[in-house]
Amino acid sequence: MAKKKESRKKNEKISQNEKTAMMAFWIIVIIIAIIISYAIFYSVRNRPNFTFEGLNFYRVNEDAKIVYQTNAGYVHPKTGKVTNYLAFRMNQDPRRLGKFSENFKDAEIIFNKTAYVSLAEPMANCSDSFLALWNLAVLIKMLGSEAKSATFNESTVRANVPYITCENSTENTVLIIKNGAANSITQISENCYELAYKDCDIIKVTERFQINLIEKLMQEGRLIPTKKV
Repeated sequence: MAKKKESRKKNEKISQNEKTAMMAFWIIVIIIAIIISYAIFYSVRNRPNFTFEGLNFYRVNEDAKIVYQTNAGYVHPKTGKVTNYLAFRMNQDPRRLGKFSENFKDAEIIFNKTAYVSLAEPMANCSDSFLALWNLAVLIKMLGSEAKSATFNESTVRANVPYITCENSTENTVLIIKNGAANSITQISENCYELAYKDCDIIKVTERFQINLIEKLMQEGRLIPTKKV
């Protein structure tokens, strides 16, 4: 009788050990599965959704809206070192911006300490105007310059909004933004660009300019692609 009880206790102990071992096995399996799942998620999350004009773009959900992010490091022209990292977001799919009249000269794009964004008048009637100008200013700042408001219409000059044109500000970068008969981008001189938009299509024109700018800076070796940040 005593032997049977001893045998039963031994079997119960073995059974308990087997259960413990099995539980430990499944815990390890679950942990490994979580690690693999996280690795797959991280890999997919950081993989470019598409490449356009040599730039890797990622779809990012920002406040329930899809924006398109590209990343690059800015190489200082004097030191040759990366001094700033660009994580620029666009509101439109760059592949759908389309091509229109674009004239960039062979001269290098130069952004001096100050870059003037010169308008004829406030574009209050265009719903995307603030967003377009804000994103343009962000990119200019990332490239080491300071964006300032200006006007090329002498009648709208104010204390903090100077009269700036391609002719009277040759030592600074000038972006002339104006309403036109068609969407177009023209490099007037080495430091001056004219962005014309039709029917409040301003964000398409400014974002097309930004793509052209980033692409040209990459060709000059002043921007290098980086991973998603």
